[in-house]
Amino acid sequence: MCQWLLVLQTTSRTELQWLHCKSQTIS
Repeated sequence: MCQWLLVLQTTSRTELQWLHCKSQTIS
């Protein structure tokens, strides 16, 4: 789970990382 990333920070960088993490979770 990478939801913690969003909890830590709500910056554009975090959003990109979260999307990347989400992609891995879907795999």
